[in-house]
Amino acid sequence: MRKALCLLGLLIVVFGVTVAKAKHTENKVFICKEVKGSVMESATYFRHWEKIYAFFMFRYSGREKLVEFKWMNPQGQEEYKHQHLINKTQLDRVTIAYSWLSLDVPSSSRIFGSKFFGVWLVKVFLDGKKVAEEQFTVD
Repeated sequence: MRKALCLLGLLIVVFGVTVAKAKHTENKVFICKEVKGSVMESATYFRHWEKIYAFFMFRYSGREKLVEFKWMNPQGQEEYKHQHLINKTQLDRVTIAYSWLSLDVPSSSRIFGSKFFGVWLVKVFLDGKKVAEEQFTVD
């Protein structure tokens, strides 16, 4: 199911599609990795060289203006922040916003340790209010 949702998320991102009348419309974030080409797969474990994608699905009511992704490193510090402005005209549609993270881990970090290795958290905010979060591990 999560694999299919990640693929659906990618299709929506690439083709700008919105999903009408979806059954599950709660605020949900999915963490995915690229498997081959543009095929995505749900994942909770990543190698430090892999690009990590977060897809946030929510029902657009017409009031939402900004989706914000905050990528928290294993020390609980904000490592990266991405803002996604919502510019939609169709109400009552499930909408997907996305962000991604690529880590630039120095090779010396494999010997001496790094703030990049461990359990990460991506937090999603809708107009400043935290609405979803998901954990994943980087090794």
